[in-house]
Amino acid sequence: MIVDDGSSDATPKILERWRRRIPRLRVVRREEDAAGGNKKRAMEAGIAAASHALLAFTDADCEPPPAWLETLAGLHASYARPSVLVGYSPFRSSGNSLLALAARYETFVTGVLTAGAAGLGIPYMAVGRNLSYPASVFEVVGGFRPIMHSMSGDDDLFVQEVVRRSAAVVRAVMDPASFVPTQAPTTWRAWLRQKRRHASAGRFYSARSQAALALFHGSNIIVWIAPVFLGWMGAALLGTRLAVQFAALRSAAHRLGEETLLPVQPLMEAIYLLYTTLAAPSAMLFAPRRW
Repeated sequence: MIVDDGSSDATPKILERWRRRIPRLRVVRREEDAAGGNKKRAMEAGIAAASHALLAFTDADCEPPPAWLETLAGLHASYARPSVLVGYSPFRSSGNSLLALAARYETFVTGVLTAGAAGLGIPYMAVGRNLSYPASVFEVVGGFRPIMHSMSGDDDLFVQEVVRRSAAVVRAVMDPASFVPTQAPTTWRAWLRQKRRHASAGRFYSARSQAALALFHGSNIIVWIAPVFLGWMGAALLGTRLAVQFAALRSAAHRLGEETLLPVQPLMEAIYLLYTTLAAPSAMLFAPRRW
């Protein structure tokens, strides 16, 4: 199924040609209304038209692998309780430019934190371009109504609502057959705009999630500025943190196929620090109004 969210270009004609070639393809057209073009409204239209018990979501700029749906369906069937399956969606490698590496690294670290939190039983995050759950879970939490006030959040805020209502178990999926690659941004401006949109949902995170993230990123900032105030002791503290982090990320990099990021970890951490210090807080204070 494809939801056309009030597009004004050639999308309807293209989808009609696809529908003629693929009889099983269903196209849902959502006309623009006074409520605006909130992505969650388009998703609700697609979910309402769905005829199967399991839902799986990805984005238009993604290319799910051939076994994606089969893998997700098999995992759903293997669990006794309803589950929200949070998958990994890496950026395609578009060379070794600083932008490509920075975008990949941020996505990698976010994926590690997401999987780690789910494994510890305190999930707070998901990625909407690789997400799956039963339609019954969507109904139990009231759909997207509780989180419609946020432009983004169909993934992370939805997961937090599921946790709050104990509607399902949130599980991270680490099977490579389930990874959904997506196109990396081509400019710093495009990447920062995307990340600001994602980070804007952080304003509505639970107090526990906000506190944990503030502690994690705040301690990172303190360690990075420690050499300025503590000299060689601060430098030793920073070096120790990077070494411990490298050891922790090495295993995850092998599982997620991101080994090429390990040699540039210190540089990528510096860029990641700038993002979490500047871009993310500004998005929470001044949320973007357009998708």
